[in-house]
Amino acid sequence: MVKQLCRSLILAVLTAAIWSRSLANDQMHSQYQQQKPLQEVRNLGIDYLKAGKYQAAIDTFQQAIQLNPNFYEPYFLMGLAYASLGKHKDAIAAYQQAILLKNDDADVYLALTQSWDQLQDFQQTLKSIREVVRLRPNSADVHNGLSYAYANLGQYEDALNAAKDAVRLDPNNAEAYINMSFSYIRLDRNQEAIDAARQAARLKPDMPLAYINIGYAQNQLGRYQDALDSGQQALGLKEEPREAGVTYYIIGYAHDKLFRRQKAVEAYKQSVTSYKQAPRLAPDDYYYMGNSYFQLEQNEAAIEAFTKAINLRPNFAQAHFSFGLLYASLGNKKDALEEYSILKSLDPGRAEKLFKMIYSKR
Repeated sequence: MVKQLCRSLILAVLTAAIWSRSLANDQMHSQYQQQKPLQEVRNLGIDYLKAGKYQAAIDTFQQAIQLNPNFYEPYFLMGLAYASLGKHKDAIAAYQQAILLKNDDADVYLALTQSWDQLQDFQQTLKSIREVVRLRPNSADVHNGLSYAYANLGQYEDALNAAKDAVRLDPNNAEAYINMSFSYIRLDRNQEAIDAARQAARLKPDMPLAYINIGYAQNQLGRYQDALDSGQQALGLKEEPREAGVTYYIIGYAHDKLFRRQKAVEAYKQSVTSYKQAPRLAPDDYYYMGNSYFQLEQNEAAIEAFTKAINLRPNFAQAHFSFGLLYASLGNKKDALEEYSILKSLDPGRAEKLFKMIYSKR
């Protein structure tokens, strides 16, 4: 599992833009000195941002733009206000205008990255985070954001390399080891996934994702009791609904493999309930949710979840495999073979496994 875009990046944007953006920059200083009213309006807009009065901030930054339409910062700050209201398309338009006027402010590209991510346009997310890397090549958190963007596009080798770059820049960055671990999981390198996640846990023992990734990889290696133990460790920490969703799926899967069907069913139900409480789901969440529905024999809901996972990440091999299994279990050989056909180019080994399972269910 990967987190939504690294929170430390977003906090950095807000902190830099709202609380500590300085007039020390020569260009910015001269712009404001030339027009004192512009500086006063800009500061008033920032006060509104600090107070959470986002529409008032937008109106104020629009006044600043009228005073000087060729200065980039009011467009950027207005974008932050739009994003805070969840109006990400408007935020993107404002950020893009800021970039047209000044294309070397990493904070603007970082905010743009977050809004594209909120719209789940992962190609644009990758494009904008690459610009942040260009401007801040020595930031481990930025390379974590790059790893996240690659992972959401199913480019797991690139995601792994970006996470390794983050570790190189900051060997004590727990988030980087989590990103490495997730990439290893999707690449079916499960022991390496466990090792990376354990390093994350050593650096940050209260991080649920470390134990989640360990447990998931342990299940893939057939170490079901260990996976249960890891899942329980994750549940003992403060988890977000998305984290609880995958944790209960891991626990349900392990119980199923240990022939504890009733406990498995209870865990799968908890997984679905947790996911329903999340404000937004990523492709991997829909995949785990779909598998939980599949195991609960709620087939229409499973189809919907797998469809959403694949729509967001068309090259998601594991989701195509599970979708094929679901169709085969329903006796829908035609659609199962269509998933097999897609898988052949994505993951030939998984495709062959699916093919054998389709015909074993006749």
